[in-house]
Amino acid sequence: MEQNSNKRKDWIKNAAIIFLVVLLILTFFSNTILNYSLPQVVVQYITSGSITQKVRVTGTVETVDPYAVQIDVSRKVEGVKVKAGDTVSKGDVLLLLAEGESSELEAAKANVDTAQEAVDTAQDALTDANDAYQAGYIAIIAKAATGTTGLATGSDYIKQIQDARAAVDAATKDRDNVQAKIDALTAELGVKTGTSLDTTAEQKAVNDATNAYNSASLTLSSLEADYEKYNALNSVSGNEGNYDTVLAQLTTRIIEQKNVVAAAEVTLTAAKNALAAKENTNTVNQDATSLNNQLAELKKSLATKEAVLTEKTEKLTNLVSAIDNTNSLSTLQKAITNAKEDLTRAQTKLVEAQKKYETEQAKITGNEVYCPIDGRIVAVNVRSGETAEAKTDLITIQRSTDEYTMSVSVTNDQAKLFSVGDQAELVNAWWYDDVKVTVDAIRPDTTNPNTSKKVILKLEGSSLTSGQSLTVSLGSRSANYDLIVPNSAVREDNNGKFILVVTSKSTPLGNRYTATRYDVQVLASDETQSAISAGLYGYEYVITTSTKPIEPGDQVRLPENS
Repeated sequence: MEQNSNKRKDWIKNAAIIFLVVLLILTFFSNTILNYSLPQVVVQYITSGSITQKVRVTGTVETVDPYAVQIDVSRKVEGVKVKAGDTVSKGDVLLLLAEGESSELEAAKANVDTAQEAVDTAQDALTDANDAYQAGYIAIIAKAATGTTGLATGSDYIKQIQDARAAVDAATKDRDNVQAKIDALTAELGVKTGTSLDTTAEQKAVNDATNAYNSASLTLSSLEADYEKYNALNSVSGNEGNYDTVLAQLTTRIIEQKNVVAAAEVTLTAAKNALAAKENTNTVNQDATSLNNQLAELKKSLATKEAVLTEKTEKLTNLVSAIDNTNSLSTLQKAITNAKEDLTRAQTKLVEAQKKYETEQAKITGNEVYCPIDGRIVAVNVRSGETAEAKTDLITIQRSTDEYTMSVSVTNDQAKLFSVGDQAELVNAWWYDDVKVTVDAIRPDTTNPNTSKKVILKLEGSSLTSGQSLTVSLGSRSANYDLIVPNSAVREDNNGKFILVVTSKSTPLGNRYTATRYDVQVLASDETQSAISAGLYGYEYVITTSTKPIEPGDQVRLPENS
């Protein structure tokens, strides 16, 4: 019994000793245990110095003044001879077009057929109207011949109507003759009393056309002289065939230049004719007294003829109105007038459709589309078997140049950091060692003119191609600041931008470090650091990164070597 009691006492003593040892260990190592449970932060001193503000932007390289190849009519494409990136020369074949008419020509031909059908229909309608009128007139005369009108009977009444109609026709002819003389005299009088016309524009057109013709002729003469020179060299013994390529090129250029000279000569002739016509008009400005007197007499005669025509027409109307169905005869006459007007309109539309057909037919010049300039293919927008639509961009060609452009959008504040003419730095420049980037223009951004600017960059370099995506850095203005922190130290929430500064507090178990918030205003930034304004001395530790998310007021631990 006594032995068991001693064992219990020993166990209690041992347990107390173990508890005290554990408590002692926890007391001495509590700081270390706590530290390992806290997020570790990386800190950096706040510094002072200068910041060069730059703006990094990314854009797409575009060609300068690209040439769009189009055709005048829609044609089916039989073959595409180039692809994007190919280098081409003037005269190279770009597209092969299939044989056959264009869709525009087919449509024009269909319009001609439709217009012709309309003319035929209108002609038939006019013939039917005339036949109906003649039938109605014969019916009226037949009534008169049988005496059913209640007026004169038999041939006497028929003769009265015939005589009255002949009198109306004669009076109409007299009136029309006088009116024709008045119209001719009025036109002549208008010419002879016209004011002097200004020929400045016509004279300038003649001068410009003359200069163009002379310039084209001089170029042609120069090409022909070069041809003679190389032809003579090619004929020298030992040089046979050495200049065949040059002579072939000169032959092509001479043929093209002759066409230019011919076109310039046509333009010059037209300009001279226009000038001569206006000058001839100015020479006709004579005394119009005699013509005015003749015109007055003719107008008096016209009034007399009109009165006679009115009288004869009334007599004929009175005779005819006594016969039944006279109103139907007037209706038939109106139908003839309407049919004549319809025929005239249909004939006018037919002429217009024929002219359109001839114009479309003239546009079918061949089955090959040639390259108009030297350059590089940027885009091909059509494939074999497809229909190339008229007046659409089929192939885009970049002219032979190393100059390109790129447009980017920046804020109004960013746009203040650089000016037109400034050089921009190309990011990853080792890929484009020959590329030069210059600010070419700064304009309001049409999509957001109140807050943004559109920056046009000029790019030069043989390693550039259209469609490339490049990143450039703009701006080179420096300023000194008292408080500078890494960009990673600047944080932002709903209350604005701030930084977290490490503050320390001594305790019996060691120093405790806390993340303390300081609201800041960012004055300037570059790619790595920012200048700030805040209530700080400038020697504080600012937190840049941490192993865990932290909030203001959280305890943190520093790296062991800090």
